[in-house]
Amino acid sequence: MSMNPKTVSKNGKVRISDEVVAKVAYCAAKEVEGVVDICSSLPAYLDSIIQKKGKNTGISVKGLEDGGLRIDIGITVNYGTVIPKISKNIQEAVKAAVVSMTGLKVDCVNIHVMSVVFHD
Repeated sequence: MSMNPKTVSKNGKVRISDEVVAKVAYCAAKEVEGVVDICSSLPAYLDSIIQKKGKNTGISVKGLEDGGLRIDIGITVNYGTVIPKISKNIQEAVKAAVVSMTGLKVDCVNIHVMSVVFHD
């Protein structure tokens, strides 16, 4: 479990795990209209194998050298969804939620459209 530090005043540091950041990102992404599901992206799948996590949420969180975060999210959308629009909405929602709840810097939110659902 990787921890992202954030200095808080003279009292010390608060450490927020990647799993917490991933859960915040998951909740924010699921609330975006048009998202059917959060599913495994390749970065998230590889993270689950490397870190031997039991559950893969479909979200990968990586700390970058500049102190920011890179978040990768795999999604399923409905057929007919405008993918660039929903991707931008997810990126904005996830970044806002993570920054608001954790105070951590988010450098980028990468969206991986993994599946499309067709309705009869």
